[in-house]
Amino acid sequence: MKGIAMPTRWISIVVIIIILCGAAYVYSASTSSSQPIKVDALIIAPDKYNDTFNKSATDAKAFYDSFRMALELSKNGEYATAIRALNECLPNAAFKGEKAMVYEALADIHRDMGNLEMELQNVKLHAENTRNNKVKEEAMARASEIRRLIAERNK
Repeated sequence: MKGIAMPTRWISIVVIIIILCGAAYVYSASTSSSQPIKVDALIIAPDKYNDTFNKSATDAKAFYDSFRMALELSKNGEYATAIRALNECLPNAAFKGEKAMVYEALADIHRDMGNLEMELQNVKLHAENTRNNKVKEEAMARASEIRRLIAERNK
């Protein structure tokens, strides 16, 4: 039995070594090809992108500083100042989600102030700028409710 098992073991080892050598050869051949390799990564080097990154970071800080300040002002009942701060956020909003946040906050302030027309305007803008379908449906339902309240008030 030992005589039979021994050659089988050696054959297995030789086959494994051949497979590993073949894999190493294929890998080295593929990495040394003259064609560019496509990757899903991007390296941002400071020499080319520093200005763009700094502007993005500055805009984001301006947006979120103004937004947080506006929310605090709103909590304290300083609605006019909060509305101004939120309107100042909009130019620094980098994407629609940030705009949706601003319009939602504006709608909340106008609701608290009892200004249905401005609440309706901001609820519609909030719905246009959100990507979340559930939030969009809720905003549109609120818009319908506001329209009904305006109609009742104007009777």
